[in-house]
Amino acid sequence: MILTRKKKATFTTGAIAIALLLSGSLAWQNLNQHKNNSFSTANFEHHIVLVENFTEVTNWKKGEAVTKSVAVRNGEDNNDTNAIYQDGFIRLQFKEYMEIGSREYVYTRHRYMIDTQGNFYRFDTKEAAESFLATLNLTDHDYDLEDDQRIEKLKGYFDKQEYYYIRTQAHDPNGQYGNYIVTGITGDDMTSIVDGVENHADSSRTDKQHDVKPAQNDQSTYTIKKWDGVESPFDEYVKWQLGSEVITLQEWIAGGKQPVAKWIIDTNSDQGYVYWGQALEHSNVAKIPSTMTPNFLESVTLVKQPTGTANYQINVSMDAVSQDDLKLWIDGNPDIIDMLGGDQTPGFSIDDKGVGDKIIFADHEYTIEYIDEKNRTALILGDFIPGNILNEMNIINYGGEIRYILTNDEYDGYEESYLKQVIDKFYEVKVSTHEDNVFVLPAIFQVEGFDPSNWNVKNDKFSYIHENGLKTAFALAVSDINYYKMTDVYLADGTGSWLRSPGGDVDQAGTIYTDGKLYAGQVFNHINLVRPALWISIDR
Repeated sequence: MILTRKKKATFTTGAIAIALLLSGSLAWQNLNQHKNNSFSTANFEHHIVLVENFTEVTNWKKGEAVTKSVAVRNGEDNNDTNAIYQDGFIRLQFKEYMEIGSREYVYTRHRYMIDTQGNFYRFDTKEAAESFLATLNLTDHDYDLEDDQRIEKLKGYFDKQEYYYIRTQAHDPNGQYGNYIVTGITGDDMTSIVDGVENHADSSRTDKQHDVKPAQNDQSTYTIKKWDGVESPFDEYVKWQLGSEVITLQEWIAGGKQPVAKWIIDTNSDQGYVYWGQALEHSNVAKIPSTMTPNFLESVTLVKQPTGTANYQINVSMDAVSQDDLKLWIDGNPDIIDMLGGDQTPGFSIDDKGVGDKIIFADHEYTIEYIDEKNRTALILGDFIPGNILNEMNIINYGGEIRYILTNDEYDGYEESYLKQVIDKFYEVKVSTHEDNVFVLPAIFQVEGFDPSNWNVKNDKFSYIHENGLKTAFALAVSDINYYKMTDVYLADGTGSWLRSPGGDVDQAGTIYTDGKLYAGQVFNHINLVRPALWISIDR
């Protein structure tokens, strides 16, 4: 019996022994020699941790992005490698709280002299202030103060020390515009920007860390961060920068509802959940993305400076369960939970077929060129589009063959080619309107750069499934053939067909020859058949 790491097993040795005794007719028994073989199972262990990187900020300024990264890891460096751990299934919920204090300045009773730049005249010594006054050569007026009355020693609220200031008079330079000095600030009564929500972490402004949960620290009542596009009061002041591996629910659905090593934002949830899109495996080595997720949140930026003192808090809750306990997420997204539980969206049934076998998809025959069993997807290559179908679609062809490009004698890329126009038209007319189109997955398909000496060994611009890709048919590339290790025998169908890749010369594009090997043909002077490729979800 083979024991797998992720399945629970129960062993009943008594039942096994009985089965052995009854399996044959025994002429005699020798019970003098015996030995018990015991089998036992270890309990599953869990070690899933929230990983944060944050440095406390006490003087947050507008435009300043503060690192506040959040990720999740299944394991720790010193975890016992002999223990059995379960995969984890993760979701996060963020909540926000912000309060702003009212602020009023306390000013001096009198105005004090300023220069033409608006700066106060202030001096470290009284003598320096007197010397400055003497340089002004002011005309004496009956209502003027004496010099010793004009010079006052005081400390403004923003001063680091006491200075000597000069009270202004009407006939002084800038006399009418002398300014008051701020000596203090009153107020700072903090008010939540969301009505009815109270601060449950008052001590966090003085305590650096809570070793024990403080009494009445009910941060669960804070405002849930939602992702439905509706503006919240926090958006006026704070902007979040999310990680690169984050997609929306709509993007995940467009990608075929498949497991994905990305964070999925449930934009429909009033609970604001974000889900890690596949099982998080355990390891004592942190490895992104299999055992440690990439960051969901990278940083936060203050986009508007509050008029008073402000306090902003982010509360994050991690919900980690085993696959058996996904059912506890009764308020979760059913499609995501079904996917994490193994109930993926049904794919196109290929039964027991494998690479090299033929299938009929959307009433056209295709060869299976590559299968991803884990993600239940396949790359299929259609037989050539016959001339009568091309004629129906008003495609310029020569017995089913076409030129790669119609107006130039140099390769100018797949995007501008007639080949792409033909395949796009075929997908629009024959596939997108068929019921099988539901199984077509969005894909990204790039094109290799021009490289005359190595054009036929390229493997860096292969097509792949991506939620931001296009749900359409496309021509294979040299990179597809090399990266997915497609064999000549499965590519050959007794015809020659165009690839989307450049060939070995400026006027050439790659082709699959009749024997399935790579060749090249002139984009204008040669004609070849058209074979559409598709990425699809599959089922068995």
